[in-house]
Formats: sequence, C-alpha cells, structure tokens
Amino acid sequence: MMFREVAFLLTMGIVKRGGVQYEDVVERAMIFVDKKSAGMQEFYLAQQSGTKLEMQLVARTEEYNGQEFLEFNKNQYKIVRTYDKEDFIELKCELYNEGADD
Repeated sequence: MMFREVAFLLTMGIVKRGGVQYEDVVERAMIFVDKKSAGMQEFYLAQQSGTKLEMQLVARTEEYNGQEFLEFNKNQYKIVRTYDKEDFIELKCELYNEGADD
C-alpha cells in the first residue's frame, strides 16, 4: 500500500460559543490513506439498513483510535464500520457534511 492521500481523523466534543453549546470538532489528526470504493455487495446491504456507503479508506491500524468521523477532500464522513486487517484498517464511510470548513 502506498498511502498517497491525506485524511484527518476527527474527534468531536461539546464546545460553547456565544453561550450556546453544540457538538463540533475538537481535534484533527492527519493520517495517510489509500482510497478504495465500497464493495458492491456491502454497498447494497448497507443501503438496505438505511446507510449509504460512499467509500472506504485504508490506513495503518496504529493511527486509528476509534474516531467516529473523518475529513477527506474537504468533506466530512461518518465512519460506519471498521475492518481490522492486522497492520491495516479499513474505514467504511458515509458522507456526513459536504464541503466542511478547514
């Protein structure tokens, strides 16, 4: 694996701005990934349960710490499933917020 592309694992938390609390990104960790398309069978099975898998990213297992969201190509994705393959982990993702701010 070449890990040519950059993604950011996002840690979410409660932030307070202007007296209002809401969930937002509190930490971004840069990782290198390979992008793969979601497998056809998995795509359709996920769709039956109301999830729309957009893609999967492969990263080094040691870089992933259970984050539920990531940013890739300026879009935010929810990590809906992971598959650990010893040294590598597949992150199955659905679009969460298109055109997220840097």
